[in-house]
Amino acid sequence: MTEKKYVPENFWDERLDREWNLRGVGHLGYGLRYNNWLYKSQARALKKLVRNAGIDLPNSDVLDVGSGTGFWLDFFRDNGARKVAGADLADSAVRQLQERYPDLDIHQLNIGDEPQDIGKFDVVNIISVLYHIVDEDAFARAIENLAALVKPGGWLILSDKMASTDVVGNPHVRFRSEERYRTAAEKLSLSIESTEVMTSLMNGGFAGLTRRMPGPLKSARGKFENWFPSAIYWMDGTGMFDRWANMRVMAMQKSPDAS
Repeated sequence: MTEKKYVPENFWDERLDREWNLRGVGHLGYGLRYNNWLYKSQARALKKLVRNAGIDLPNSDVLDVGSGTGFWLDFFRDNGARKVAGADLADSAVRQLQERYPDLDIHQLNIGDEPQDIGKFDVVNIISVLYHIVDEDAFARAIENLAALVKPGGWLILSDKMASTDVVGNPHVRFRSEERYRTAAEKLSLSIESTEVMTSLMNGGFAGLTRRMPGPLKSARGKFENWFPSAIYWMDGTGMFDRWANMRVMAMQKSPDAS
């Protein structure tokens, strides 16, 4: 059987139209309850990053790219951002976001395509999105477009695996190395100010670390993950497993002298 080609616009429109919740935008290998805890772990890391980088949210206009179901729109509003706007690639997501957030500007935006004039922002946030841009030319355009949306002195926040090498996953996944982001930052007048571990055991990390378990134990492991995601969330929060991090979040600051 011929494998269906990954077309981002179609893939995400169909996926979010079918399941517009944190499982739809998160890890389909797990249930909704697990994904709720997975997003809690991401929010915990992002809150730490904002604090350690010294990002002044109460005096920041924020653009969230890849808003999906609005989780990060709520995060920035709840954490005191002055103004929040959203953007997504998928028609179904944009339509539902506009209905759910009638007071916010929600843009239809393919960040890996031609740049769009939607203004400039103190903070541009793009979480769990860039590694779904598998085409390398589109990825390069996405980084350039994101940097162009940031005001001089402002911040670009992004997440990826950021391991020592690139990792190709499913047809809709291509993780980039930390060095790829460092190289891109240097070219675009961005300086990396802070990086935090987002997940180590969450996001499938627990399954990865225990993959050599005998069959019956693997079955028990899967049940444990779906029944007790709060326990895995807590273990991730201890920092004891950071050496096995499978997702990181990074804050880059744009030079005040950049155009």
